[in-house]
Amino acid sequence: MLLGVDYGSSMWSLLLACTGLVPDSAADSSDSSDSSADSVVEGPAWHDQTWVSWLELPAERGLAFELDEDFFVEDTSVPSLLITDAGLKLLLTNMNEWGGISALSSSDGVTWSQTPEMLVTADDAGGACGRYLVDVAVVYQDDGYGLIVEGLDEPDRRFCALSSSDGETWEDQGVAWVGTELDEGSISVPEVLRHRDGHWLLYYLGDLGDGIGGGDNIRLATSEDGLVWDSRVAEGMLPSHDTDPFPVWLTGGGVRLYHTHPVSEGLVAATDSVDGESFESSVLVTGLDPRDEHDGEKWLDPVVVHLPDGRIVAYFTRIRSGGGSIQSVGVGRAWAVD
Repeated sequence: MLLGVDYGSSMWSLLLACTGLVPDSAADSSDSSDSSADSVVEGPAWHDQTWVSWLELPAERGLAFELDEDFFVEDTSVPSLLITDAGLKLLLTNMNEWGGISALSSSDGVTWSQTPEMLVTADDAGGACGRYLVDVAVVYQDDGYGLIVEGLDEPDRRFCALSSSDGETWEDQGVAWVGTELDEGSISVPEVLRHRDGHWLLYYLGDLGDGIGGGDNIRLATSEDGLVWDSRVAEGMLPSHDTDPFPVWLTGGGVRLYHTHPVSEGLVAATDSVDGESFESSVLVTGLDPRDEHDGEKWLDPVVVHLPDGRIVAYFTRIRSGGGSIQSVGVGRAWAVD
């Protein structure tokens, strides 16, 4: 729909805000139910909720993918996934409807509705998050769902919370996190994983420096209720310019953090951790490196989930550039081949 269109400066600046991108000119299947049963210790009822097995991977899988050339949701970016008993929603920043988070619907995580529909707007967030909502993370509660949304009102960014009993209708819960003093009021790209002991981990991009990509680091905050957050790791968990975190559990224990590595190149990498705080060196994810067959593209904002049929799928932002301008932006998909 926007192929070949040169975005104006306003759209360009907003795109940078939600992707963390600096333009070059400026700068065999396994049964997921078995794996879930093996690794999740007996405990609170939330361990049996639908979403749990989707966010757990065997450590030896999810490191090699093949692009699905037929899947491209144009004019969207920064995907996230809401998993409910009633179905799934692929949450998206909609490039044509700035100000809210849109969603595609699916019953299986494979086939999706054709047109994104608005899920939440800045007004739903009580107006406290600014004029635009550009990134979103899902918080799985004991009795419902929450969203952490990034509100953008330059030069400030903040995270606000919404809650829902059904994943359809959302209620404002106020400002959730503004970062630490080191973040200087500029935080972005939230993603949340519930720790196995019940508290929540919020991974986010903080300290954006003199501009997007100028000094960004992945930070960590924690919460006992999924609404109010405290800083846990304030000075960066990975090297500067590794951005766009997405955490999943590993079978048998530990956390894998998918991320963009580095943002200027637009490559997808992964790093593992025993505790979700101290991570190993990143490794590039095979098949999620656009330099192989899609030179000139940048792939960012990876989301990786384990389907009930055993397949592993990744959704991510694809940015196609040429002639000094963005040619198209959309969300792509790739299937694990390991």
